[in-house]
Amino acid sequence: QDPRFASYISAYTESPVSKASTIKVVLNSSLADSLDISKIDMKKVLRIYPSIEGTTKFADERTIEFTPAEPLMSGHKYIVELRLRRIAKVPGDLRKFVFPVTTIAQDMKVNIEDQVTIDRTNLVYQQVSGSVKTADVETIENVRKAVTAKAGNTSYNIKWRETELGDIFNFTIDSVKRSNESQYLTISYDGKAIKAKTSGEKKIEIPALNVFAVSSVKVLSTPSQHIRIQFTDPVDSKQDLDGLITVVGTERNSNDS
Repeated sequence: QDPRFASYISAYTESPVSKASTIKVVLNSSLADSLDISKIDMKKVLRIYPSIEGTTKFADERTIEFTPAEPLMSGHKYIVELRLRRIAKVPGDLRKFVFPVTTIAQDMKVNIEDQVTIDRTNLVYQQVSGSVKTADVETIENVRKAVTAKAGNTSYNIKWRETELGDIFNFTIDSVKRSNESQYLTISYDGKAIKAKTSGEKKIEIPALNVFAVSSVKVLSTPSQHIRIQFTDPVDSKQDLDGLITVVGTERNSNDS
Protein backbone atom coordinates (compact mmCIF):
# COMPACT_ATOMS: atom_id res chain seq x y z
CA GLN A 1 0.00 0.00 0.00
CA ASP A 2 1.05 3.58 -0.65
CA PRO A 3 2.44 4.91 2.68
CA ARG A 4 0.52 8.15 2.10
CA PHE A 5 -2.69 6.27 2.98
CA ALA A 6 -1.50 6.37 6.61
CA SER A 7 -2.64 9.99 6.70
CA TYR A 8 -6.21 8.78 6.22
CA ILE A 9 -6.40 5.15 7.40
CA SER A 10 -4.98 3.63 10.59
CA ALA A 11 -6.25 0.03 10.35
CA TYR A 12 -8.39 -2.37 8.32
CA THR A 13 -9.57 -5.99 8.42
CA GLU A 14 -6.71 -8.46 8.01
CA SER A 15 -7.03 -12.01 6.71
CA PRO A 16 -7.95 -14.71 7.29
CA VAL A 17 -11.34 -13.96 8.80
CA SER A 18 -14.38 -15.98 9.81
CA LYS A 19 -17.23 -16.17 7.33
CA ALA A 20 -19.34 -14.57 10.09
CA SER A 21 -17.06 -11.53 10.28
CA THR A 22 -17.78 -7.96 9.33
CA ILE A 23 -15.29 -5.91 7.32
CA LYS A 24 -13.86 -2.79 8.93
CA VAL A 25 -11.75 0.22 8.04
CA VAL A 26 -10.53 2.51 10.83
CA LEU A 27 -9.90 6.09 9.79
CA ASN A 28 -7.04 8.20 11.03
CA SER A 29 -8.25 10.34 13.97
CA SER A 30 -7.39 13.61 12.24
CA LEU A 31 -9.52 12.65 9.24
CA ALA A 32 -12.37 11.35 11.39
CA ASP A 33 -12.47 14.55 13.44
CA SER A 34 -12.92 16.61 10.28
CA LEU A 35 -15.89 14.64 8.95
CA ASP A 36 -19.59 15.40 9.10
CA ILE A 37 -20.89 11.83 9.08
CA SER A 38 -24.46 12.93 8.45
CA LYS A 39 -23.46 14.22 5.00
CA ILE A 40 -21.76 11.01 3.83
CA ASP A 41 -23.69 8.66 1.52
CA MET A 42 -22.66 5.33 3.06
CA LYS A 43 -24.02 3.36 0.09
CA LYS A 44 -21.21 4.81 -2.03
CA VAL A 45 -18.33 4.45 0.41
CA LEU A 46 -17.49 0.73 0.12
CA ARG A 47 -17.49 -1.69 -2.80
CA ILE A 48 -16.75 -5.40 -2.47
CA TYR A 49 -15.90 -7.77 -5.32
CA PRO A 50 -17.47 -10.18 -6.02
CA SER A 51 -20.49 -8.17 -5.03
CA ILE A 52 -22.33 -9.14 -1.85
CA GLU A 53 -25.40 -7.68 -0.19
CA GLY A 54 -25.01 -5.88 3.11
CA THR A 55 -25.01 -2.57 4.94
CA THR A 56 -22.24 -0.05 5.54
CA LYS A 57 -22.25 2.27 8.54
CA PHE A 58 -20.03 4.11 10.97
CA ALA A 59 -19.72 1.73 13.92
CA ASP A 60 -18.13 4.59 15.86
CA GLU A 61 -16.63 7.97 15.00
CA ARG A 62 -13.65 6.40 13.24
CA THR A 63 -14.74 2.91 12.12
CA ILE A 64 -16.51 2.17 8.86
CA GLU A 65 -18.06 -1.29 9.07
CA PHE A 66 -19.65 -3.46 6.40
CA THR A 67 -22.05 -6.15 7.67
CA PRO A 68 -22.91 -8.84 5.07
CA ALA A 69 -26.57 -9.80 4.78
CA GLU A 70 -25.48 -13.45 4.60
CA PRO A 71 -22.30 -15.19 5.82
CA LEU A 72 -19.29 -14.81 3.55
CA MET A 73 -18.23 -17.77 1.45
CA SER A 74 -15.70 -20.09 3.12
CA GLY A 75 -12.20 -20.19 1.65
CA HIS A 76 -12.93 -17.24 -0.62
CA LYS A 77 -11.03 -14.07 -1.52
CA TYR A 78 -12.82 -10.74 -1.67
CA ILE A 79 -11.47 -7.41 -2.83
CA VAL A 80 -12.59 -4.44 -0.76
CA GLU A 81 -12.50 -0.93 -2.18
CA LEU A 82 -12.88 2.07 0.13
CA ARG A 83 -13.73 5.15 -1.92
CA LEU A 84 -11.90 7.80 0.05
CA ARG A 85 -12.99 10.52 -2.34
CA ARG A 86 -16.56 9.94 -1.09
CA ILE A 87 -15.40 10.85 2.41
CA ALA A 88 -12.80 13.60 2.04
CA LYS A 89 -10.69 15.54 -0.40
CA VAL A 90 -7.69 13.38 -1.27
CA PRO A 91 -5.09 13.34 -4.08
CA GLY A 92 -6.38 11.69 -7.23
CA ASP A 93 -4.13 8.66 -6.93
CA LEU A 94 -5.38 8.02 -3.36
CA ARG A 95 -9.07 8.16 -4.17
CA LYS A 96 -9.45 4.39 -3.71
CA PHE A 97 -7.98 2.28 -0.91
CA VAL A 98 -8.06 -1.39 -1.98
CA PHE A 99 -7.27 -4.45 0.16
CA PRO A 100 -8.04 -8.19 0.06
CA VAL A 101 -10.08 -10.13 2.61
CA THR A 102 -9.80 -13.94 2.62
CA THR A 103 -12.10 -16.18 4.64
CA ILE A 104 -11.09 -19.33 6.49
CA ALA A 105 -11.43 -22.53 4.44
CA GLN A 106 -13.99 -24.67 6.26
CA ASP A 107 -12.90 -28.07 7.51
CA MET A 108 -14.06 -30.58 10.10
CA LYS A 109 -12.65 -33.22 12.42
CA VAL A 110 -14.56 -35.90 14.34
CA ASN A 111 -13.33 -37.08 17.74
CA ILE A 112 -14.69 -40.10 19.61
CA GLU A 113 -14.22 -39.45 23.30
CA ASP A 114 -16.03 -42.06 25.41
CA GLN A 115 -17.95 -45.31 25.40
CA VAL A 116 -19.87 -46.22 28.53
CA THR A 117 -22.43 -48.79 29.60
CA ILE A 118 -25.85 -47.23 30.20
CA ASP A 119 -27.64 -50.50 30.91
CA ARG A 120 -26.07 -51.50 34.23
CA THR A 121 -28.46 -54.42 34.72
CA ASN A 122 -28.18 -56.41 31.50
CA LEU A 123 -25.09 -54.66 30.10
CA VAL A 124 -26.61 -54.66 26.62
CA TYR A 125 -26.54 -51.00 25.66
CA GLN A 126 -23.60 -48.64 25.21
CA GLN A 127 -23.44 -44.89 24.85
CA VAL A 128 -20.79 -43.32 22.62
CA SER A 129 -19.92 -39.64 22.95
CA GLY A 130 -17.72 -37.39 20.86
CA SER A 131 -17.38 -34.02 19.21
CA VAL A 132 -17.00 -32.32 15.86
CA LYS A 133 -14.47 -29.50 15.53
CA THR A 134 -14.79 -27.16 12.57
CA ALA A 135 -12.12 -24.79 11.27
CA ASP A 136 -14.56 -21.89 11.22
CA VAL A 137 -17.90 -21.24 12.87
CA GLU A 138 -20.82 -23.29 11.62
CA THR A 139 -24.50 -23.87 12.37
CA ILE A 140 -25.66 -26.96 14.24
CA GLU A 141 -28.18 -27.58 11.44
CA ASN A 142 -25.43 -27.99 8.85
CA VAL A 143 -23.24 -30.12 11.13
CA ARG A 144 -26.19 -32.48 11.72
CA LYS A 145 -26.41 -33.07 7.97
CA ALA A 146 -22.70 -33.87 7.76
CA VAL A 147 -22.51 -36.74 10.30
CA THR A 148 -24.18 -40.17 10.45
CA ALA A 149 -23.71 -43.27 12.62
CA LYS A 150 -24.21 -46.94 11.75
CA ALA A 151 -23.36 -50.36 13.15
CA GLY A 152 -24.01 -53.33 10.88
CA ASN A 153 -27.36 -52.66 9.22
CA THR A 154 -28.59 -50.42 12.02
CA SER A 155 -28.46 -46.63 11.78
CA TYR A 156 -28.34 -44.71 15.04
CA ASN A 157 -29.72 -41.32 15.92
CA ILE A 158 -27.11 -38.75 16.94
CA LYS A 159 -28.09 -36.42 19.76
CA TRP A 160 -26.43 -33.03 19.54
CA ARG A 161 -25.96 -30.55 22.33
CA GLU A 162 -27.86 -27.54 21.10
CA THR A 163 -25.75 -24.52 20.29
CA GLU A 164 -25.94 -21.54 18.01
CA LEU A 165 -23.06 -20.56 15.77
CA GLY A 166 -19.87 -22.23 16.99
CA ASP A 167 -16.90 -24.42 16.09
CA ILE A 168 -17.20 -27.28 18.62
CA PHE A 169 -20.26 -29.53 18.58
CA ASN A 170 -20.71 -32.27 21.18
CA PHE A 171 -22.80 -35.36 20.50
CA THR A 172 -23.92 -38.65 22.03
CA ILE A 173 -25.17 -41.85 20.42
CA ASP A 174 -27.40 -43.75 22.81
CA SER A 175 -28.45 -47.38 23.02
CA VAL A 176 -25.86 -48.96 20.74
CA LYS A 177 -26.72 -52.61 21.19
CA ARG A 178 -24.10 -55.22 22.01
CA SER A 179 -24.43 -58.67 20.50
CA ASN A 180 -22.75 -62.05 20.87
CA GLU A 181 -19.93 -60.85 18.64
CA SER A 182 -18.05 -57.57 18.70
CA GLN A 183 -18.94 -55.05 15.99
CA TYR A 184 -17.90 -51.58 14.93
CA LEU A 185 -19.91 -48.40 15.17
CA THR A 186 -18.97 -46.28 12.16
CA ILE A 187 -19.35 -42.53 12.37
CA SER A 188 -19.21 -41.13 8.84
CA TYR A 189 -18.80 -37.47 7.95
CA ASP A 190 -19.13 -35.59 4.68
CA GLY A 191 -18.13 -31.95 4.57
CA LYS A 192 -20.41 -31.02 1.67
CA ALA A 193 -23.10 -29.85 4.07
CA ILE A 194 -20.71 -27.27 5.54
CA LYS A 195 -18.96 -26.53 2.24
CA ALA A 196 -15.79 -28.36 3.27
CA LYS A 197 -13.80 -30.83 1.19
CA THR A 198 -13.22 -33.23 4.08
CA SER A 199 -14.90 -36.63 4.29
CA GLY A 200 -14.15 -39.87 6.09
CA GLU A 201 -15.16 -42.09 8.96
CA LYS A 202 -14.24 -42.98 12.52
CA LYS A 203 -14.80 -46.46 13.95
CA ILE A 204 -15.16 -47.59 17.54
CA GLU A 205 -15.42 -51.22 18.60
CA ILE A 206 -18.57 -52.21 20.43
CA PRO A 207 -17.59 -55.18 22.62
CA ALA A 208 -19.46 -58.47 22.53
CA LEU A 209 -21.68 -59.45 25.41
CA ASN A 210 -19.86 -61.21 28.27
CA VAL A 211 -16.55 -59.60 27.27
CA PHE A 212 -14.89 -57.64 30.04
CA ALA A 213 -11.92 -55.57 28.89
CA VAL A 214 -10.34 -52.15 29.02
CA SER A 215 -12.02 -49.92 26.44
CA SER A 216 -9.96 -46.74 26.95
CA VAL A 217 -7.21 -45.21 29.06
CA LYS A 218 -6.86 -41.44 29.39
CA VAL A 219 -4.54 -39.16 31.30
CA LEU A 220 -6.50 -36.20 32.70
CA SER A 221 -5.23 -33.08 34.41
CA THR A 222 -8.33 -31.82 36.21
CA PRO A 223 -9.21 -31.54 39.02
CA SER A 224 -5.75 -33.05 39.57
CA GLN A 225 -3.60 -35.21 37.31
CA HIS A 226 -4.90 -38.76 37.17
CA ILE A 227 -5.48 -41.73 34.89
CA ARG A 228 -9.01 -42.76 33.97
CA ILE A 229 -9.55 -46.35 32.87
CA GLN A 230 -12.81 -47.22 31.18
CA PHE A 231 -14.02 -50.84 31.05
CA THR A 232 -16.54 -52.45 28.76
CA ASP A 233 -18.68 -53.31 31.78
CA PRO A 234 -19.06 -51.57 35.14
CA VAL A 235 -16.66 -52.78 37.83
CA ASP A 236 -18.31 -54.41 40.83
CA SER A 237 -18.50 -51.70 43.49
CA LYS A 238 -17.31 -54.27 46.07
CA GLN A 239 -14.27 -55.29 44.05
CA ASP A 240 -10.95 -54.53 45.75
CA LEU A 241 -8.73 -53.15 42.94
CA ASP A 242 -5.62 -52.82 45.08
CA GLY A 243 -2.74 -54.47 43.22
CA LEU A 244 -4.84 -55.33 40.16
CA ILE A 245 -3.94 -52.21 38.17
CA THR A 246 -0.37 -51.03 37.61
CA VAL A 247 1.24 -48.32 35.51
CA VAL A 248 4.17 -49.69 33.53
CA GLY A 249 7.29 -47.55 33.10
CA THR A 250 6.99 -45.48 36.25
CA GLU A 251 8.96 -45.49 39.43
CA ARG A 252 7.44 -44.75 42.78
CA ASN A 253 9.08 -41.78 44.48
CA SER A 254 10.27 -42.50 48.01
CA ASN A 255 8.43 -39.40 49.17
CA ASP A 256 5.10 -40.60 47.80
CA SER A 257 2.55 -41.65 50.35
